[in-house]
This record gives sequence, structure tokens and C-alpha cells, in this order.
Amino acid sequence: MASNKNLREESSAPERVQTENGSYLRKRGSRAIRKTKKISSRWKTVFLFTACLILALAVGLVGIQFYQYISYSNHFQLRHVVFTGARYAGVDQWRSEILKKNSGNLLQLSLGDVRRALEADHWVSQARIRRVFPDTLKIDITEREPVALAMVDNSIYIVSRDGTLLDRYSNRYGSFPYPLVRGLAAEPSSRESNYRRMMLFLGAMEKLDSGGGQLTKMISEVDVSDLRNLVVIPANETVKIYLGEEDFLLRYQSHLKRIHAFRQLKEKVGPLEAVDLRFKGQVVYQRAKNEMPAGGAAVGSPSPRDKQE
Repeated sequence: MASNKNLREESSAPERVQTENGSYLRKRGSRAIRKTKKISSRWKTVFLFTACLILALAVGLVGIQFYQYISYSNHFQLRHVVFTGARYAGVDQWRSEILKKNSGNLLQLSLGDVRRALEADHWVSQARIRRVFPDTLKIDITEREPVALAMVDNSIYIVSRDGTLLDRYSNRYGSFPYPLVRGLAAEPSSRESNYRRMMLFLGAMEKLDSGGGQLTKMISEVDVSDLRNLVVIPANETVKIYLGEEDFLLRYQSHLKRIHAFRQLKEKVGPLEAVDLRFKGQVVYQRAKNEMPAGGAAVGSPSPRDKQE
């Protein structure tokens, strides 16, 4: 009985291999089982990948069909164009043109084309556009702000801060706090030069009013033709005041301090063409050409320094 028991225990125990030194090693399990498990795992991966691919294709096909439906469906046809932010711009004309050129589906509409067409208008600084389903286009307009009046080619325009001529002046635009600007050009190629001239103009107006005296109200016109020589014409005067390209407030104040001498000189020699304040420590008065002085003799071309103070 004991021997049979030992035989059963030996048969149920894992096989062991005796080494040369007499110790025993447990025999490794079958590699065939491991290989079967690896193959099974790979098939599971292939199956999951195939299932995901089929699902993605199905979703993609549904998405394509849905996009085709809404892209060509009359339910999404453009019918309304809503503008916000426009005060002066002609939105009624724009709305009519947009609906005429884009009568199809809302998704087929190129927002970039509409934006570029709107921003080509003088009034429009920026246009932000979005679709509102099922049939509406919403456009938010940022307009250029008119800041002054400009005399260009014998016509008066309202002009923006960046030098854009926005429209011919009419009473609906009201009044402006700054003097009339001269020296801008109407050609499209003059956009950069107009911008620089308006920066000179606005900077000078700010400096002239910085002393608290609101001197710009005493000026009727400002000529920015020469970027290195700002020229102002006082109200009720024809004489030009040359202020150069800096120290506008100090130079104009120096003219006001000598206003009595200026008027006396006019009575003595007749009309003056200009007062040049660009020279430090002195004021140069220029007589008008071909004017008759008090003595009756014609005055020829004046010296650039007829009078110094």
C-alpha cells in the first residue's frame, strides 16, 4: 500500500531533472500553449482594429451624406443678411448685392470673398462674418471713424484717422473739432503718404491743445503737404504760419506773443505771405508777392528774413 501511494505521488508531481551535482530542476511548461495564447491575442487585436475601421467608415459615410444634404438642401438657402455696427456705410446696398451674388446654399457661400468685398469699401475697417443656420448671414462691421475735413481736388471730404477719404462732406456728418486739412491725395497709391500726413496732423493738433488754450480753435486750415514743415493758417487770416516738424506748441505760442508786432508790420508793409517760426530765437516775416505797399510801389520777391526778432 505504501509503495502504491508513493507511485501515485510521484506520477502527480511535476517532472524534475537531476543535474550533475545531484540537484533537481523543475521542467518548463509546454511552449505550444504560450504560442496558442499569442495567436489568440493577435486575432483579438485584428478583430478590434477591423471593427473600429468599419465603424469609422460608417460614421464617415453618414457624415458625408449629411453634409451633402445640408449643402444642397433648399432648407439652408441664404435668405437673410443682418448687419450690426454700421452707422454710415450703405448696408442696404451691400445686403442686396450679397443676396444677388450668393443666392444658393449657406454652406456654399465663401465668407472670405464676402469679407474682402466689404473691406474694399472706404468705410469698412473690419468685417466679421458668421453663418447662422438655417438661412442667415450675420455681419459685424467696424467702421473707420471720421476725424476731420480735408480739401482734395477742390472738394471737401471727410477723412479718417488713417488718411482714408471716406465720402464727400454733407450736412449729415455734422461738424468736426479740427481745422480743415490740406495736402492729402485722392489716388489709391497715396494711401501710405496720406496715413503719414494724418499722423503729423493729429499729433500737431494734440500738441497745440495740450497747453490748455485750445489753440486749434484759433486755426482754420492746416497744410501737411510737406512732412517736414507743418503749415497752419489762423482763423480770419490768409497768412501761413510755418511750424516745421517739432515744437508746435512753443512755436505757435511765440507767434501769439508777437501778435501786436505782427499786426503793426501788416499795417506798415501790407499783406504778409508767411510767418516762419522754424529758426530758433527768431521770427521771419515774408511779404506777399506783387502786393502794393502803402507808398504805391510794387513789392518784389521778399527776402526770407525781411524782419527778425
